[in-house]
Amino acid sequence: MSSMSGKGKPVSPILNHRPTPPSGWRDAPLEPALHQRRFRGLLPFRHQPRVRLTAFAMLVAAATAIGCAQFLGEKTHWPPIAEIKNWEICESSGLVKSRQHADVFWTHNDSGNRHALFAINLEGEMIARFAVEAAPGGDWEDIAIDDAGHLYVGDIGDNHARRPFRTIYKVREPDPRSASSEPAEVLAKMDFRYPDRKYNAESLFVISGELYMITKLLLGRPTLFHLESKEDGSLSPRAVCSLPIATATAADASADGKKLAVCGYGQLWVLDIPDDLSKLADAQPKRVTFPGHYQTEACAFDGDDLIITAESREIWRITAQDIKTQRSFP
Repeated sequence: MSSMSGKGKPVSPILNHRPTPPSGWRDAPLEPALHQRRFRGLLPFRHQPRVRLTAFAMLVAAATAIGCAQFLGEKTHWPPIAEIKNWEICESSGLVKSRQHADVFWTHNDSGNRHALFAINLEGEMIARFAVEAAPGGDWEDIAIDDAGHLYVGDIGDNHARRPFRTIYKVREPDPRSASSEPAEVLAKMDFRYPDRKYNAESLFVISGELYMITKLLLGRPTLFHLESKEDGSLSPRAVCSLPIATATAADASADGKKLAVCGYGQLWVLDIPDDLSKLADAQPKRVTFPGHYQTEACAFDGDDLIITAESREIWRITAQDIKTQRSFP
């Protein structure tokens, strides 16, 4: 509660506080300057530890910010094989290779952009664009594919862990070389809620017709979830295991279901897929590293190679040999 000064104006109780020095304080073995700082009347004793902790936290934050700025300032160039040429694709946030149409990759934008599916090639040229009118809003973060001609768009992002539910859209894969301008056909809208808490996620993939998702954590090991189908058409997330990797921004499973690739910032992990997916917790992934300042948020298998795209439009290829030798770029 504020007190009133002689002029009738409210005065902060902290600034107006005049603590009574303890007896004998003048004889305490302290320097005069410290006495003056302690008893000048600006802060009572009980506030001083809090101020010191706050100052320490501010110094740590400043040091961290300086360190990050220095890290971000050292931007090593990693030559891409191409760049996405069409400016409608401004934040490639998911990528998958078509299993029906040769040399076609499907991608989409991140949140805050118009939701559409884009067919591109590895020269960065857009082949076709299909609106997805039945899949409004949200935070699209990844795309997956099965062997039956279906694409799965993951509206699974949640940076602030506030959304009550997430959605996977099952879409019939369009023919990118047809003259049709019709929107992509959404076959199913599958909602789900987490059983324990809310997560952010950016990685979605299919193994043997089943949907899987990996959470995105800044610290600790991410969790692999199996999105099990329910009779009412919704999904039920079941935690399978934690994965021996760091922050996951995209994922893809190879067409033969034997390899799992997970992309992060500055690194890519490739794991052998066991029959029991819970054993992935003890896997020893192959790890490829590259400059971490690129916002790499999409990856897809191309045979045994991996294709990676960044939200800044670059396209890279990581070969099977790069993975085998755990290459560090550049």
